[in-house]
Amino acid sequence: MERRSFLTLLAAGVGTGWLAACTSQPRLAAPASAASHGFQTAFFLEGQFAGWVQASGGSQIATRGMPDFVPGHPARLPPAPRRFRDLILEGGAGMAPEFYAWLAESLASGEDEGRSGVLTGTDAAGRPMATESWRGRIAQIEFPSLSRDDCSPARLRVRIALAEARPEGVSKAVLPPRPTRSWPRCNFRMGITGLDSVAGTATSVSALTCTRARQVSFGPLVLTVPASAAAAFSTWRSAGDVRRGRLTFFDAQEQPVVALALSALTPTSVSAAGGEARIQLAVGDASLAVTG
Repeated sequence: MERRSFLTLLAAGVGTGWLAACTSQPRLAAPASAASHGFQTAFFLEGQFAGWVQASGGSQIATRGMPDFVPGHPARLPPAPRRFRDLILEGGAGMAPEFYAWLAESLASGEDEGRSGVLTGTDAAGRPMATESWRGRIAQIEFPSLSRDDCSPARLRVRIALAEARPEGVSKAVLPPRPTRSWPRCNFRMGITGLDSVAGTATSVSALTCTRARQVSFGPLVLTVPASAAAAFSTWRSAGDVRRGRLTFFDAQEQPVVALALSALTPTSVSAAGGEARIQLAVGDASLAVTG
């Protein structure tokens, strides 16, 4: 099957059961049915089923290299190296423990020797269609933004730098059922050592981006809390000490699923306006734990 038809298939449909996050007071969200998820791509990691995802990218980038040979010159030149667009996976509620173990290992070691995987697209009835194999390394992980007022499904986004990718034709594999679990953005709990009572009042948490180059680096984490909590964060900022935190994600049934343990947290700015305070935190390190 041509790559164009494969990528078109992978791009079809966005599920409603992606990785969701949670608020200080977990809230029940409407249950999701298997039919409503619309997951289109089965994700296999090192031969093991790792969940249902939405996938994009991964196609080969056309290169304009030198010709294979120069007229009148007997020596053939080496072909231009193949390059691929990054593969982007979005998922969460339908992900298997193997998927989270891969992310946790990537965050913990800062090293990634590369993994092999397979993506199998399906039709609306869940029948396997186009299949593509790949090999690559995690380049970036983005944990979703959260809000107590938004119970829509959230997505965990993983960017993979590909070393190889190729179509494999139609799969004959028997695929597991699509997930029914729902993870809404409105179900999370934020805690910070010595400040749990005020950190737990957070009404929103920004997305957290983890980038892997020579080492793992983290973008800032921004909390929105009631203005009355601003004083505690200002005192912490003045003290200049470093603290630990924990961001726990819950599903629609209020069951914990994964948690981010945050290390070397320091407040870089505290601002209040309109009854709310915006707290920006620098994140020195983070690890991922599967809790349910």
